[in-house]
Amino acid sequence: MFRRKKEEPVPEPEPELIMPEMPTPEVQLPLRSDVTETYSKEVVTPPKFEDLTKESKSTLGTMELFDGFRFEFNKTLGESPPFGVSHALGMGIVMEPPSYNFASNLMIGSTLLSGRIDTDFNMMARWHQEITKKFSARLSGQASLEPHSSAVSVEFDYKGRDWFGNFKWGNPGLYGISYTQALTPHLSLGAETFYHHKQGISVFTLGGRFDTKNFVATGMLSAGHFSATYTHKVTPRISFGTELTAMWASGVLDTIAIGGFEYHLRTSHLKCHIDTNGKVTALVEEMMNQFTNVSLCAELDHAKKQYHFGFGVAMNV
Repeated sequence: MFRRKKEEPVPEPEPELIMPEMPTPEVQLPLRSDVTETYSKEVVTPPKFEDLTKESKSTLGTMELFDGFRFEFNKTLGESPPFGVSHALGMGIVMEPPSYNFASNLMIGSTLLSGRIDTDFNMMARWHQEITKKFSARLSGQASLEPHSSAVSVEFDYKGRDWFGNFKWGNPGLYGISYTQALTPHLSLGAETFYHHKQGISVFTLGGRFDTKNFVATGMLSAGHFSATYTHKVTPRISFGTELTAMWASGVLDTIAIGGFEYHLRTSHLKCHIDTNGKVTALVEEMMNQFTNVSLCAELDHAKKQYHFGFGVAMNV
C-alpha cells in the first residue's frame, strides 16, 4: 500500500508595505512684474472726451425735430463699394418756403466721404480716414452764401492703450485739444481746452465718467457751468436718463433738470423727455415694412408758447 503524502500548508503572503506619500515640493518660478500687472488689470480704452456723455445724449439729447411734413428717399446705388444718395423734401412750415437737400455717402475701405447741399446753397462736406487701427483723421468744411458762415476744420484722433487723445483745428484761428485717461475699467477722467485766437477766448473743461453694466454717470465742469448726468439701462431696449445743469457765468445761478426715456421696440423707436421749464419733447418712429419708415415728433414749450409738430415718411430702396 502506498501511503498518501501529507500536504504541506501553503505559506500566507507577506503583507505589502505601504509607503507614506511624501509631499511634492512646490517649485516657485519668479514672476515678472509687468506680466503680473498685464493679467491682473483689465485694459480699457476710454471714449473721446466729447463722447463721455454719449449715453445721455442718446436718451436726452436734442432730437431731430422738424415742422410740417418731411419726405425722405434713400437709394443705395452700389454695395461694393457702398454708395448711397438721399433726397429730403420739407414743406408745411408757416412763413417758410419748402426746402430740399441732397446728400451722398461713399465708403471705400477705411475712407468715408459724405456731402450735402440744400436749396439755400448751404454746402457741407466731410472726409473721414482711418489711417491705422489707433490713428484716424477727419476733414470737414461748410460753405454758405451768408458772410462769415464758411469754415474748415481738421481733427486727429489717437487711441492709446488706456487713453484717448484728440486735436482740432478750425478756421478762423480755433484750436482745441482733449485727453481722456482710464484710471480703472469703470472710471475715466479727462480734460478739454479750446482757444480762439481771433477773439482771444479760451475755455477749459474737466470731465469724468463712471460706467458699469447697468448705468453710466458723468460730470462736466468748466468756467461758470456744471452738468451731471445719470443713465440707467433697465433692459437692452429700455433706458432712463436724468441731467442736471447749473450755470452762473452771468452772476445769477440758473439751474435746469431734464428727465426722459428711450424705448426700442421690435419695429419702432420711442423717445421722450421733459425739463423743469415745462418743455416736453417726443419722437416716435415706426417701421411699416423693410422699405418704409414713418415718424412723428412734437415739442411743446408752454412757458414760451411755442409748439412744433411734424410728420415724416422715409423710403429706403
